[in-house]
Amino acid sequence: MKGFTLIELMIVVAIIAIIAAIAIPSLLQSKMAANEASAISALRTLSSAQELYKTRTGYYGDYNNLNDGANNKYIDPALAKADPDAGANHQDKSGYNIDVSVDGSNTDWCAIATPGIWAKDGERNFKISSDGVIYYNATPADVTTWDTVLGSS
Repeated sequence: MKGFTLIELMIVVAIIAIIAAIAIPSLLQSKMAANEASAISALRTLSSAQELYKTRTGYYGDYNNLNDGANNKYIDPALAKADPDAGANHQDKSGYNIDVSVDGSNTDWCAIATPGIWAKDGERNFKISSDGVIYYNATPADVTTWDTVLGSS
């Protein structure tokens, strides 16, 4: 009689389970690291777009100004959809919400990137403003305390 015994099949299943238990956490960590790198890249893109917009208009803009749908698109639509205020059009950018705010006189701006789901999409919040320095913190729901992560872009 040809075939596998129940013991042989159980051993194979056990080996596969052990390999999966080792590999899955590493894959999840890699995904979070990639999401965080993408969030940092998006903040750099926003910084460049803000400076270009200010050069052309004399002041900083919000998402609506940076992606007005006309010929003056400073950011791509996927980044514009990361705005948590986008309503039904909202879509995380690689697992992150990216909120851009401009002060009342449009002379300063700030963007804060927060993970859509903490510890699944990312474990750090990021911030950039008109100084071009990217900051981070590793505290859920805290967007007030920051450490420098990267130098001036």
